[in-house]
Amino acid sequence: MENEINIRLRLILDKEELTSSQFANIVGYRPSSISHILSGRNKPGFDFIREILKKFDTINPEWLILGRGEMYKTTDNVIDDKVESEPDQVPYVSNVKDKIQGEKIKKVLVFYNDQTFTEYLPADDE
Repeated sequence: MENEINIRLRLILDKEELTSSQFANIVGYRPSSISHILSGRNKPGFDFIREILKKFDTINPEWLILGRGEMYKTTDNVIDDKVESEPDQVPYVSNVKDKIQGEKIKKVLVFYNDQTFTEYLPADDE
């Protein structure tokens, strides 16, 4: 069935370029648990879905749970452009090394759930 959550989880793995083991590590579950959910043997519980939405905060909850709407949240509701100078901790970013290898970084923006973002600029070492 197209509206099964295991299919949507596979789409997340594909879009985020993650293996099921990497995904399990990120959400804090055993790889065997993820395998059982992906195969359709087990259905995910509330705690599991909550962890996915916490770790992948760009995923649209309605899409994940009900199969409605777009996979990723839209930025239409972002109205606060507060910039913080120093973050308390660096957020998880998947596959950054693969995506930027050989490229010079101009700017990095990190968006948070509370509609704020942090801007990182490289030091002038030219």
